[in-house]
Amino acid sequence: MISVIIPVYNAQKYLDRCLKSILNQTYNELEILLINDGSTDSSGEICRKYAKNDSRIAYFEKENEGPGATRFFGAQKANGEYICFVDSDDYLAENAIEVLLHSFSDDVDCTIGQHKRFGSVENIKQFSCPIGTFDFQSNDKKLFVDSFLKNTFGGELWNKLFRTSVVKNACCDTIGFPFGEDTFYLISIFSNCRKVVCVDEITYYYEFRSDSLARRTSYDLMLPFFAAECVRLEKTAMCGISDEIYSLISLYMLMLALVKYSRADGENKQRLARDFKAVSRMERIQYFTHIFLKNKNYLRRIYYIDKDQCAYFYCICKTIANDDLWYYNTLYPAIICNRITVFKTVLKRILKKH
Repeated sequence: MISVIIPVYNAQKYLDRCLKSILNQTYNELEILLINDGSTDSSGEICRKYAKNDSRIAYFEKENEGPGATRFFGAQKANGEYICFVDSDDYLAENAIEVLLHSFSDDVDCTIGQHKRFGSVENIKQFSCPIGTFDFQSNDKKLFVDSFLKNTFGGELWNKLFRTSVVKNACCDTIGFPFGEDTFYLISIFSNCRKVVCVDEITYYYEFRSDSLARRTSYDLMLPFFAAECVRLEKTAMCGISDEIYSLISLYMLMLALVKYSRADGENKQRLARDFKAVSRMERIQYFTHIFLKNKNYLRRIYYIDKDQCAYFYCICKTIANDDLWYYNTLYPAIICNRITVFKTVLKRILKKH
């Protein structure tokens, strides 16, 4: 049996489409967990109607805590051998679960399908996972680290089918991000996976909406959550990951959060500096920064990370080591925009100063 976990929050416009796509799957041995995260619209009524008409559906209500806590709640309630997550405003291909399940074997803990993005947002960029089988237990976790540094498999939970035991072992604590929390869950889950299989079929349809949580949430609210979670997860959910890997991925995720601040000013700039220091003072981050700056070929030698990727880490590590956001604000945007000439000029300035 497969447990399908659906966090629901004010999704009355999309629930019918989502639920019909799951109920009409070619594979029907399902346990469907609808978790109402404090909706204020008619989502609860829709969920109760479906639960009344189909015995495979279990309906739960809880106070609003965000999608991370809601997914965590669902994972703890799941009884199936496998788990998949579906957002309530998205939907599955008719044979999605059958395709993903077919790719499982005794040493595979996750299968991933392709997904198609659509919606009201203009210029939607499509994303494809590489096809094949990937061994996360071999080669000193190089593939595991690389998958997050290069976003190989996406940072989402929703286009993947997991072995339930791996999810429950990995997700040992609730992550309090207002959004983007699924990447942290995925880091913890993948650290416990043996092999991951990516298939060629489109199994998931993801709707980009201008009013979605990720697009409604101010990025000046994200970093404080990120800083607090980094510090807390250092002793909880991430405890199964080595210091080096945790620090490496934390630094990378911090860069993703900080890029939103490259043009911040006033109060946002002050908040940025405060929360940046909360992360940079972590013992593991300090230790890793010291190693990286002492041996700039470290990442390339150990994890085969390319030269451009190392430049990203150089920016963030210099910022931490010198307690000076100038390195981030000046150098990082130049790399992001592929302004190689500007990048080289600024890099020379750094080398002259230090």
